[in-house]
Amino acid sequence: MIEGPQGRIDHGQRGGNQSGHEAPDGSQLTLSGCGATGCSDLGVWASYTVQERLGDTILDLKVKNGVIVLRMGRPKQFDPDIAVEHAVEVFWRKGYSATTPQDLVDALGIGKGSLYNTFGSKHALFERALNCYRASQGTALNEMLAEPGQVKERLRKTLKLLAAMDFADPDRRGCMAVNTAAELAGTDLVATELVRRHFAQTEGAFRELIEEGQRSGEIAPEHDAVAWGRVLLNTLVGLQLMVRVAESPDQLFQVIEETIDSL
Repeated sequence: MIEGPQGRIDHGQRGGNQSGHEAPDGSQLTLSGCGATGCSDLGVWASYTVQERLGDTILDLKVKNGVIVLRMGRPKQFDPDIAVEHAVEVFWRKGYSATTPQDLVDALGIGKGSLYNTFGSKHALFERALNCYRASQGTALNEMLAEPGQVKERLRKTLKLLAAMDFADPDRRGCMAVNTAAELAGTDLVATELVRRHFAQTEGAFRELIEEGQRSGEIAPEHDAVAWGRVLLNTLVGLQLMVRVAESPDQLFQVIEETIDSL
């Protein structure tokens, strides 16, 4: 019987080159390799490879003198895009400087060798994480702003929803781009440029909404759409900083109401 982190596998009959075993989830595992009797009795290591996965883990079984040793191997499949999504969560919560390679290894579920072979460096992974965050946040913002209804109401609803979500976050992380600007702007040129792109994307989405409101007659044409795009960007950035210390979401909602009412 094999004891391991994923459960137990009955060794079954000794001897022979292949045997089937049932995993904890009821699936069949096929063990192939040198027969235990023929090799272990001679004091020779006999290797078995589990040809089915237990979760995301590959098991490497070795036998010597009837004693089975279970070794955990790395995942059979590794999706870099999913790994980047996990890295976003780590960098967002801890920031760049406080995140260690071990933090990333633990979160991504891979070894340090795979981490560096795939991404090259911690900073290269951070760059990909920032790009991933910008893409996901941009999509979410555009979808919220595209909801049916009057432009001002859509804007008010979007800002309130973002503020409420940030306030409900147990870690009060705010915005990863805003946090990166506060931590690295002026000292990390690459990260600074990626944050600029994030802010430009957000500003552009707000500007387009103002222009839509002007075309529909809801927003006065004398308002400068470019300037108001920047005003709304700065409002959102301020909210995402305030949320980290705010005592209630009402403090954030008041800022939103005053901003929208001035349009």
